Amino acid sequence: MDQNVEVWWKKPVRVLQLNVEDPYGAWLDVATPQRIVELAKRIRANVIVVFYREPWGRVLNAPTSLVKHPKVDSWFRELVERAHANNIRVVAMVAHTTNRYIALKHSDWLQVNYRGEPILLEHIPSQQPIPETIHWPLVCINSPFIDVAVTEVREAIEAEADGVLLDSFRYQPDLERACYCKWCTERFRREHGFEPIREANWADSRWRTLWNWRYKVVVEALRKLRDVAKSLKKDAVFMYNSHPAGWAGRANRVVELARDIIDVVFAECSECDHQPPGFITEMAKLSRAMSGGKPVWISRNSFHMYRTPVATTPLAIKQGLREAIVGGASPWVLVFSSMLEIDQRFEHAVAEVFAEVEKLEPYIDGAQPIKFAALLFSNKTNDMYGRNDVAKYVDEVRGFYYAATYSHIPIEYIADTDLENGSINGFRLLILANAVCMDDSALKSITRFVESGGRIVATYLTSYMDSEGIERFELGLGDLLEISLKSIIRSGWHYIDIVDQDLYERVGTRHVLIGDMSYTYAKSSYVEDLGSIALVRPKEGRVKVLANAALAEAYGYEYTLRRSAPYRIASTDIPSIIESSAGIYVAFQLGRMFWRTGLPEFLEIIRFAIERAGGAPPITIHAPETVEAGFYTKRDLVIVHLLNHSYNQRILARGIGKTRQPLPGFGSDEAVHPIREVVPVHNIEIVLNLDIIGKHEVLRAYSPLTDSEFEVEIRNGYAYVRVPLLEEFESVVIEPKY
Repeated sequence: MDQNVEVWWKKPVRVLQLNVEDPYGAWLDVATPQRIVELAKRIRANVIVVFYREPWGRVLNAPTSLVKHPKVDSWFRELVERAHANNIRVVAMVAHTTNRYIALKHSDWLQVNYRGEPILLEHIPSQQPIPETIHWPLVCINSPFIDVAVTEVREAIEAEADGVLLDSFRYQPDLERACYCKWCTERFRREHGFEPIREANWADSRWRTLWNWRYKVVVEALRKLRDVAKSLKKDAVFMYNSHPAGWAGRANRVVELARDIIDVVFAECSECDHQPPGFITEMAKLSRAMSGGKPVWISRNSFHMYRTPVATTPLAIKQGLREAIVGGASPWVLVFSSMLEIDQRFEHAVAEVFAEVEKLEPYIDGAQPIKFAALLFSNKTNDMYGRNDVAKYVDEVRGFYYAATYSHIPIEYIADTDLENGSINGFRLLILANAVCMDDSALKSITRFVESGGRIVATYLTSYMDSEGIERFELGLGDLLEISLKSIIRSGWHYIDIVDQDLYERVGTRHVLIGDMSYTYAKSSYVEDLGSIALVRPKEGRVKVLANAALAEAYGYEYTLRRSAPYRIASTDIPSIIESSAGIYVAFQLGRMFWRTGLPEFLEIIRFAIERAGGAPPITIHAPETVEAGFYTKRDLVIVHLLNHSYNQRILARGIGKTRQPLPGFGSDEAVHPIREVVPVHNIEIVLNLDIIGKHEVLRAYSPLTDSEFEVEIRNGYAYVRVPLLEEFESVVIEPKY
């Protein structure tokens, strides 16, 4: 790209996505270009995202060489013209792999699975057969559809779009959703010399080759479409919807592999209503890590769950959009065309937050996260170890993430690529949460990190497999951690006996139960493998055992026989938590235990491990767990975003599974409530190590949002900033006072 061309999309933006998705275009008479631009102005959006071609296969513009929507002519071009006249950018959604018109005209272009079934985007209930009439089948990017996608990109850019978004560009490696159409079969056979295997046999190298090949197909298609866009308009933004917590998280690897292709990651967060507070912040950090630091634009839906025509609560919208700010991303609100007629309650909430982003832009533009703890999210482990059950890996990682977040410890995700390339400089601590799959370059990078003064926290089977998922039958980091793997004890339950006095005082009990009941309760009363432990023995060296494993019964006899937890039956000398010169090793799934149970003993063990290995963080806050903090620097400024999640309305009812002789449940176990009211928090204290900002004698702390000034006290190399009241959201800037 010409270095003289201003790259507008690297700056913070405020995005309105307005979707026209119904087959009839029933709301196009209210979703007019004029009304959409007026809405964008009212809510202070400076980017509008709309379909150029919607999922039914019709283009919302004329002229077009494709199929025009019957209810519009130059709708898209008029929208662009009106938006540009008001200094608003327009990004066109193109190449959606759902295209019903194409599916009906060219049925051989459909994605089909190994059973020959069409692969669907629409959600069919699990116990219903696939209906004869399919509305949203996926078409294959190996078929001639890719040429249609090229045309969409070209036409959208020629219609003066400021960029393109591949909103739902889906091509999965997982067996149930993997395509075996003739185009895929012929291309794979041509490139590899054998037929694509039709069973998920991970012991067969042909399956693993096919799995990785499917990522290659997506990345090459992205490059092709990006080159078309850039050839027509150098500063056009090229975006990809990674939907980081959807589609088994596979698109995170696409983003990692396509770092040199994608300009901006769109992180769709449609799951936020049934995920923890802070989820949008988490996905912003995850997406930034996968992309190697590219801008992330991240969404909060204007509606609750899937109730698309009506708005959710104003507080849910505001706090969700603010989570984007805390995560260092640009906020994005999704509105469907039906809502323009039925319910406009979202407007004031969005406008309030977008106004805050405008005020904060001088501080957040170019700001970088303060580095302390790096948490590896390994796509290789998610693929090769997670395989058909990604939760057994992802839960371990997210448990550590939320424990650190609740503890106000600065934490950022990193990707496999960063680890393998040695791009982890500046972090003091590296957390390897059951990062099972690592190649030798990653092992060497971690060793160099420790030799340079860094420390690690590693759990369970970290480094047990190579990057292809082939067992080493030893921990690749064993020498560094000064331990040797002797076996893996597979179990549903066990206990740990804490022998270290400092850890005991933090946890408050000597005996901690490991394992959890099954909430599906179908084939087992407990979560299989959650109670397993890596049987390791310390090597010679300065190794300290902090806790040992203890045996437990197979299931509990008390309270509810079989469902309840078992009691402890015997001590062992099998180490379960070990401290070495490299850091802390935990032989069980500590993060997963915290993610599933939320119990304070697991939170305290994680806090202890992080603090023991990494020392005191350079910045933190003294506040309840329900206050989320984002820590950033920009030149000689420190910026702290404070988001108050102190609400009790996030009801998530959960069933516990049916027994062999079931009875009706007492009430629904499917309740999901939005937040409605926040409880203010008083007297928050920001604690800042002056090494971050310099040894200045006088500092100023203030809010760009309210122009409030905050008290600053400097003592013993630290600055203490007191924030007397946090209602919903606040941003605090700390700078030298000259």
